[in-house]
Amino acid sequence: MASVITHSLLGFGLTRVLPRDKRTPLFVLLATIAPSLPDLDSLGFYAGIPYESFFGHRGFFHSFLFSVMIASCITLIIRKYTSFSGFFVLVFFSCIVASHGVLDAMTTGGRGVALLSPFENTRFFLPWRVIQVSPMYISQFFGEWGREVLMSEMKYVWLPLSILIFLRWIAVNSFPALHKYQ
Repeated sequence: MASVITHSLLGFGLTRVLPRDKRTPLFVLLATIAPSLPDLDSLGFYAGIPYESFFGHRGFFHSFLFSVMIASCITLIIRKYTSFSGFFVLVFFSCIVASHGVLDAMTTGGRGVALLSPFENTRFFLPWRVIQVSPMYISQFFGEWGREVLMSEMKYVWLPLSILIFLRWIAVNSFPALHKYQ
């Protein structure tokens, strides 16, 4: 899996691309937390749920359908507290939660991700497996393995995200017509 740091950073970072006057603290908080929710399935290890089972790690909770389900719940929670349309909130949160499974499918370890569950329970990897797989236990994260994880995530996730945020900043500050979107 990619690290919880990167999953959360991606959600938070993508809020920076949205108009400032529309991103409420609640919206930003939920966008920071939501991409990490699929890893709640790792608690199944303590309950004896096998990795390869439907509810095992990287199973249903990493699927696109689960992403839409979580996004639907978030949309219901914040629809009164945001000026974004409900449809936008649903699509935005579906994408950032789905990014979890996609990033995990780009890692160098594990047994794949059930992106299409429950319709197809095959575990997939993307052809570009460039992100160093993160250790399952936090104690293993402090050391060489954790450093390698963060270096690969900086290169393949943080840098592209930073470039996107920077390009948005350039666009808004270079074109007066876009100032209303800052």
